[in-house]
Parts: sequence; structure tokens; C-alpha cells
Amino acid sequence: MSLILLPVWVGTGSDEEGLLVFDAEQRLVAVLTQRSSCCSLMSF
Repeated sequence: MSLILLPVWVGTGSDEEGLLVFDAEQRLVAVLTQRSSCCSLMSF
């Protein structure tokens, strides 16, 4: 499976860096964020 990672700024109260993850058909499959020393994953 091919994935495309697109860096974005995520509004979390204090803006954080994140990644939008798209599949080969350009469908959004996940949003990755890093807050403090922990990581969050929101998948669709």
C-alpha cells in the first residue's frame, strides 16, 4: 500500500505539527499529531 504524507499545522490550542496521510487514491486515511512527548493517531 502506498501512502502520501502531507505536513500540516494542527490547531490544538497551541498549534502543533501534524501529518495528513492519504492512500494511493488520495483518500484521507489518518491524521497524525505529536503533542508533548506523546503521539496521537486519528484514523478514518
